[in-house]
Amino acid sequence: MATAVEVGRRRRDLLRRIAKAPDTDGVFREAARSLRRLVDFDAIALVGTDPTSGLPTCPIHTEGVEGMTAALCSDHWEREFVVTADVARFRDLYRAENPAASLRASVDDPSQSPRFAAFLRRLDFYDELRVVCRANDVPWALITMWRRQGEFSERDVDLMASLSAPVAEQVRARAMVARANEKAAAPDSPGVVVQGPDGKVQAITQQARELIEAVDDPDDGERGDSDLPFWLVALGHEVRSRARLGGAAERVRVRARDGSWLMCHASVLFGPDGRPTQTVIVIERARPGEVVPIAVEAYDLTERERQIAALIGRGLDTGAIADRLYLSTHTVRDHVKALLAKVGVSSRAELVAALFAEVSDYI
Repeated sequence: MATAVEVGRRRRDLLRRIAKAPDTDGVFREAARSLRRLVDFDAIALVGTDPTSGLPTCPIHTEGVEGMTAALCSDHWEREFVVTADVARFRDLYRAENPAASLRASVDDPSQSPRFAAFLRRLDFYDELRVVCRANDVPWALITMWRRQGEFSERDVDLMASLSAPVAEQVRARAMVARANEKAAAPDSPGVVVQGPDGKVQAITQQARELIEAVDDPDDGERGDSDLPFWLVALGHEVRSRARLGGAAERVRVRARDGSWLMCHASVLFGPDGRPTQTVIVIERARPGEVVPIAVEAYDLTERERQIAALIGRGLDTGAIADRLYLSTHTVRDHVKALLAKVGVSSRAELVAALFAEVSDYI
């Protein structure tokens, strides 16, 4: 077992490595590599989240999760969002004082956990350690580790809890940075995916396929044998869960490889008997106002700066913004200067490009 001094050194090395990563994909790769020197695990998954909803999105980086099928992936996320009687769910860790927890330390008998019985056991995992990476109480990423033998220690849990904020801050800092791998331009037309009550795809448009591939490379191995990436699988389960409680709509933002943001809207259709029948997911390029909530968190914008950024994204000039917000033009110019400084750009065109990654649409 490494000494406290050695653990501290390795932890600092991890933080240095992820700080040098060009994008979130790189942060996840470096974190997974460096964590192996800190925690004993057999498999790991690092997943980005929509900071405004907490729903899993992209990118995703996995290692050692062999045997993951579409059915298992769907079952895993269904139990996360639909099954309420379980321990250490991500949605509970979002609000918990400690953002990290191991499964076996959270329950006397692991068979009491539906996730253990239906997921971990089928993949021959003995224990699981989860952490929500939060910055200012906002979730930016999820990390899950699995072991095939032995339990995660209290020290493992404490160590991962201590990494929650530093990892989140690195992901947040790259939220508005284009992913550095090969680009795949997202099409302008919206796409539609139709799922049955069991979550299986019943219909999908060509535009939806292209939009999905603009986010996830179908050949990268992360999707397994599933027709859909995990973030759409999870979104479908979340909206069906809400439908059971009286709600019928949910949405999540995802970052395409070309740097643009996409918005995924999911709704549940009901039959004449009032029972849910199908789930419809519409995928389209995000509008400026839909990206601003993420920019607010990424650049630590004030409420007034958020309002002005949204109006700039819609093409309004200084005078129009002043009229809309009942401010003087001098005050608007001061806010714009502050915005440019925070985002690190020198013009409105660059500001729109940095916030929305779709300059031509809004200038």
